[in-house]
Amino acid sequence: DTLGHAAGDAVLFETASRLSTFGDQTDLVARIGGDEFAVLVSGDREGILKKAEGLADRILAALAQSPLQISGRDVQIRGSIGIALYPAHAGNSQDLLSNADVALYRAKAGGRQRHVCFDRGLREALEKRVLLESDLKRALANNEFELFYQPVRPLQGSEEGLHYEVLLRYR
Repeated sequence: DTLGHAAGDAVLFETASRLSTFGDQTDLVARIGGDEFAVLVSGDREGILKKAEGLADRILAALAQSPLQISGRDVQIRGSIGIALYPAHAGNSQDLLSNADVALYRAKAGGRQRHVCFDRGLREALEKRVLLESDLKRALANNEFELFYQPVRPLQGSEEGLHYEVLLRYR
């Protein structure tokens, strides 16, 4: 973003180029929007997770292998990967991509250069967070927060002075 749209396009092009080298290990590689790509891999049910995780590791290594030169600067490509399996995690392509996205958000939250496999707990945690965020926005708009100051007294004999803890309560 800081180097402009042309630089972003160059990063996307190089990312696509590096992903295309995995063509013999994948059924499909596609850019699905922004800076997100989808990689479709098939295999037997018993071995598909191990295959997907191994491929994810190889993709992350390939993306990070060498920096790009853009506008005289080294630009390092880093990735995060969300993995979802059919039919274990979803019964259709839309839910499969959605669940891979949920896993991707968890991977990004844990730091770049990692992959996370979807599980139902990730979806539940995301739904809880979205609900809480909605509740907090509504509470803020309706002035449902109350500010309190609570004294924190030092232990007897301590040289520490009296101080206060600030609490924001949501009813």
